[in-house]
Amino acid sequence: MLKLLYDGEQFSKNPSGRSGIFRVASELLCRLAQRDDVELTLLVSEKEERVKAYLAEKGLAEKVKILFIPNLHKTNKISNILLRSRAAFLTAFLGLRYKKRLQEFDFFFSPYIAVPPLCYQAGIKTGVIVHDLIPVVRPDFYDAKASFPRKYAKQLQILEADTVFFDSISAQKDFLAFRPDFSSAKTVLNYLAAGELFFQVTDEESIAKVREKYNISTGKYILGLSDLNKRKNFPHLLKSFIRFLSDTGRKDISLVIAGPKRAQYQELTETIQKFAEFKDQIIVTGFVADEDLAALYSGAEVFVFPSLYEGFGLPLLEAMSCGTPVIAANNSSLPEVAGDAAIYVSGEDEGETALILTTICQDEKLRRQMAKNAISRAKMFSWDKTVNVLVENIKKEVD
Repeated sequence: MLKLLYDGEQFSKNPSGRSGIFRVASELLCRLAQRDDVELTLLVSEKEERVKAYLAEKGLAEKVKILFIPNLHKTNKISNILLRSRAAFLTAFLGLRYKKRLQEFDFFFSPYIAVPPLCYQAGIKTGVIVHDLIPVVRPDFYDAKASFPRKYAKQLQILEADTVFFDSISAQKDFLAFRPDFSSAKTVLNYLAAGELFFQVTDEESIAKVREKYNISTGKYILGLSDLNKRKNFPHLLKSFIRFLSDTGRKDISLVIAGPKRAQYQELTETIQKFAEFKDQIIVTGFVADEDLAALYSGAEVFVFPSLYEGFGLPLLEAMSCGTPVIAANNSSLPEVAGDAAIYVSGEDEGETALILTTICQDEKLRRQMAKNAISRAKMFSWDKTVNVLVENIKKEVD
């Protein structure tokens, strides 16, 4: 029986702040908890009640234990200097007791890059997922004054995990280029998946309800979905859509941009205002509830993902799982994920993207074939495969 200590940090966060990393952490945890060969414990350092609520919601309260070590913070944010001071104080006086508790486990695993120093000091085996090196490879996606790229780079520089998992070959190559001292033998490729939430919805009533909920009034729509940040390249999609409308004169189709309103929301709003004549055909929904995602994807004529850089690209796989034709930018990990199921664009040439939109939206036969290809491609990825690779490699390290 593998005694696995799992980083519970993602489950202590406010539900409104959950991200793609939370979804990955949750999918892995739920499947690990069902295995007979794994005894699972969450390492929690704050908001224990929130973690307990999450476990209860998932029906895992009896299957997953909690090890609570207060103030075991991994962050180096200046705003948390008081918390880090408390952590240092507690570790100085209770460190030996903490280490003994940690040494009861075979392996510490985190679905994110940071490992608590106390885990290293306790001498237990460790493993993490490095989802991407975007802050290091493309710091231009962040505000010039932002400290996150520097701090992220520091976390990667001090990473000494026994096994490092990667979502894509692209991310793996970026990491080994950044850390040439790190043995490639300690790295493992392990693709993500979309999960049961994402499937092809054929019930028109279900799609109609979602359209009504998010004020999609036109007969057809093109979908873009992700966090609204600079890297996701939504202004390009918006301008390409305007070009598409100008070229085709269509009034029966709209552009739906869905996702949490992050840093680029204001810029996007200002861009929309410049094209006032088309504003009724542009819908920005904000956050979309999980239960609405499959119908929203399934109802779209095409899903467009012009992101400028990804470590994996979960929205692309989610759309394909719903049988939605996909257009993707031809960079980083995206061709690894979509293979020959997508039509690729540069993500920089609005005329090129507009032309592809015209081709797909006017050719029903092409859309049907792309939908078929998308579903076939999506079936190549599964969370069960991901968990099997994870456990297999952890056991190798422990043995």
